[in-house]
Amino acid sequence: MATVPLASATSLYGINAFEGIRGYKNYADNKIYIFRLDDHLDRLRASCAALNIKAEIHREIILDNIRTLTKANDFADDIAIRIVVICDSIGSWSSTEAGSIAIMPVSKRRIDRESCKPLKACISSWERINGKSQPPRVKCGANYLNSRYGLMEAKFNGYDVPIFLNTNGLVAESSGACILAWRNGVLLSTRTTDGRLDSITVNTISQIARSVEIEYSERGLDRMDLYTSDEIMLCGTAVELTPIASIDHISLKGKSGKSFWERMHTKYIEVVTGQNKNFLHWLDKL
Repeated sequence: MATVPLASATSLYGINAFEGIRGYKNYADNKIYIFRLDDHLDRLRASCAALNIKAEIHREIILDNIRTLTKANDFADDIAIRIVVICDSIGSWSSTEAGSIAIMPVSKRRIDRESCKPLKACISSWERINGKSQPPRVKCGANYLNSRYGLMEAKFNGYDVPIFLNTNGLVAESSGACILAWRNGVLLSTRTTDGRLDSITVNTISQIARSVEIEYSERGLDRMDLYTSDEIMLCGTAVELTPIASIDHISLKGKSGKSFWERMHTKYIEVVTGQNKNFLHWLDKL
């Protein structure tokens, strides 16, 4: 059991950087594959640099610890791994001491497409944090207070998730997840410059889409773009691809037959489990 002093910068002020990483079981070879570890660690290093937290982040040491923890906990199926760089010495919000690394794997199954319930979303009254105040691209605990405010408001008003707009009225992201829109045969994403995280999952989906000749575009989206889309999805490591049924009680147009979300999630699982041979370079076998 790890301990963190109550007077540490992490405990008092939420000074930390973190990554959430997934491991997926391939039922054909009975192995678990860690997905895009290098990209997650690169983003973790960037977050630490922006926060001025000094941390030694070594790929092989972290991967070895993930393997050790997975074996020790007897994980035999899909997992989620939280890697957190914490300031665990006694200090203030301005502390710049070296951070410690905590690795926490837990069991987490992939989305079941058959039972997945589309979510009800609303446009939040809370504005997304912006680069002039607190950079959204930094993945740190303190940034998620913005998500918390929006999520609490959404749930209080009977919705499942919020969608944040930025200072210019353009769509940024949801709470802890990005937004993808399927509209008129084109897969659309918001831009990092509009306030979303530099999402590894968005990048993954964009590359999968292009590999099967689906047009993908990043551009500014406003709420009318969402209201008039055929499908809207949450996108992120934790949520994978999760469909949204309505926004502000406006039902999405949708189409009969197999949905775009179903097709893309199927391809996503093929990639993260090593069934798609074109993306094996993203995987580390446990």
